[in-house]
Amino acid sequence: MNKCYTHYENISAFLRNINGNWRNSMYIACTICNCQKEECCGDMLVSFGADGVPAMIMVTDANFLFGSVIDRTECLCEISNAKFRWLFENYLQRHADTNPSLCPFLQLTKWKKSP
Repeated sequence: MNKCYTHYENISAFLRNINGNWRNSMYIACTICNCQKEECCGDMLVSFGADGVPAMIMVTDANFLFGSVIDRTECLCEISNAKFRWLFENYLQRHADTNPSLCPFLQLTKWKKSP
């Protein structure tokens, strides 16, 4: 049985932002990571709402939801997790636990967004 790791509200926001087409998202390649590894660790897709807030989804979840294997070359662009983390450092500091062993990306995908 397949299991989605991404919180359903994040999946909903992601799908709204991309108009149902995963190719309208940014691919985050998890290449450099010093965080504690979890079963669901891996690459992610991100989209942005009208307010600029990112909505992240695990690629494994996207594969399941869309019934296909996500091809990173078909996304709008690809970025490493290190570069994305640097670009969104202020956002991540406000919306994720500051414990360096916890992955901020997993936190944004797995848990319900704060109001």
